[in-house]
Amino acid sequence: KGDTLQYLINDCDAPYLFLDEEFYGTVMNISPGLKNVKTMIYHGLSGYQNKTDWQTYNWGDLTITKLEDYSSKLNEEIAKEPVHHYDPACIIYTSGTTGPSKGVLITNHHLYFMGLFQADIMQYTSKDVSLNFLPFYHVAAKFITIGCMVSGAKMILKKNFSVSEFWNDVKDHEI
Repeated sequence: KGDTLQYLINDCDAPYLFLDEEFYGTVMNISPGLKNVKTMIYHGLSGYQNKTDWQTYNWGDLTITKLEDYSSKLNEEIAKEPVHHYDPACIIYTSGTTGPSKGVLITNHHLYFMGLFQADIMQYTSKDVSLNFLPFYHVAAKFITIGCMVSGAKMILKKNFSVSEFWNDVKDHEI
């Protein structure tokens, strides 16, 4: 949050920011210091009465749009340039124990290989259900997700781990 979030967004040099309504206040607090974001794509807004604040907030040349309105344009942009195995898929940031967090580029090949590795170790099949409660900024959450995708296994994605809900999740989702 705060300065750390602003640092991470600026450091990765991302022109797009995907934002859920849950994080609206946090991002608005750091928005004056965001340097590279050109397009903010938001999701949600059900809890806000004044939705025009979202649609008209101006950070210079920033374009703000709803996810539902942007998805076809995003697909067009993706189709313009093919994705290669050596292209960066994401940036994972270190914990920053010896200084500011450092970004580690993870390629498409690395994510795919680790997903295959996860599926092989866990022996996922299309009949399996995996419970993933890891935060998506953690690399292991991505490996579990890709592992399920390449094997055809179903994945239940939870916001966090809950001891009190665990056995209900196992029963409800036949994990």
